[in-house]
Amino acid sequence: MTTHDLTRTPPRLLRRARLTFLIVAVVVPVVITAVALLVLISWLPGLPEQVATHWGVNGADGFGPPSTYVWLLIGVGLVLPLLMAVTTRVGRRPLGRRGPTDGCACGRDGRLRGGHVPRIPRHAARPDRPL
Repeated sequence: MTTHDLTRTPPRLLRRARLTFLIVAVVVPVVITAVALLVLISWLPGLPEQVATHWGVNGADGFGPPSTYVWLLIGVGLVLPLLMAVTTRVGRRPLGRRGPTDGCACGRDGRLRGGHVPRIPRHAARPDRPL
């Protein structure tokens, strides 16, 4: 039986994966948000002084200035994807290095997002050893 060392990724593939991650996690959300921001800013003069900012079961129950939409769009469309991308990149550590995230498969980035996935011990994941 042939075994493959899955912990070693060729540098070329790693660079490609990082570039793809950057494009999907940062560039695409920033471009979409920028276009939406331009559209929203062009609509601002036509909006009333008070706009609905929260909707409940019985309809709109929260109101505020139209600029609230701009700040919500910036927060959700720019800050959230950038925060998730930064925590994902910073949360990585070299394989084999022990630290406070051992025992959690998600790492520091997952803990920041509130997730916790128990890691299977290495001896339990080996096919030659029964569980």
